[in-house]
Amino acid sequence: MPRRSAISSAAASTRRAKERFDAGVMRLASVVGWAGVLALCVVAPLWLSRRDEQTTIWLVGALLAASLVGWRNVNEGQNALSRAVGPSLGMFVFFWLPLACGAASLFEARLSQATGFESPDHAFWLIVRWYPPITVMACAAAYLKRQALPRTRVHFWRGVGSMVLLLPYALLFAYLVLHLRVQPLEGPLHETLAQVGRYSIIVQILLMYFVGGAAN
Repeated sequence: MPRRSAISSAAASTRRAKERFDAGVMRLASVVGWAGVLALCVVAPLWLSRRDEQTTIWLVGALLAASLVGWRNVNEGQNALSRAVGPSLGMFVFFWLPLACGAASLFEARLSQATGFESPDHAFWLIVRWYPPITVMACAAAYLKRQALPRTRVHFWRGVGSMVLLLPYALLFAYLVLHLRVQPLEGPLHETLAQVGRYSIIVQILLMYFVGGAAN
């Protein structure tokens, strides 16, 4: 078999394996996410009436599961933007740049010393800090736009429903990535969530690429 044919065959095999993996992860995210939405509908009223430690743990667990529905929707928004800008630019914008920002944040002290770019006020570190979250928010906006205004006619209730389903993901994103105070998450799982939050944006972007097909 010619070398080029072998490389093409290997690439096609890898692509098919990735597509099967993507489909499996998406199915799992849908099942867990919708189970989380149902659990949230049951636990949230209970938490509002009791607000004790146990119901807070249940609430956060349901919120984490329900956020997978929003994550999947954000992923669809990313796919739409990737198709709009083309595969090469999509790969650069939605994978390599966020990945580079994540890597830079992990080696912040060394890079500051090597480059002289003082953290956190230098423009370089502002880009590192804000580019990945802005990318995620742009993907969410693209999804909501497709749901509420696919063409020229506004689908009001579909847009409202999409925003409601995105809310658990948005709450976690605000708490873990933007470091805003979200009262239900200020309970017994604060330290655990804070540890996840340190790396959450890197994990989020990697997941968005590997199961979202930014290179498609």
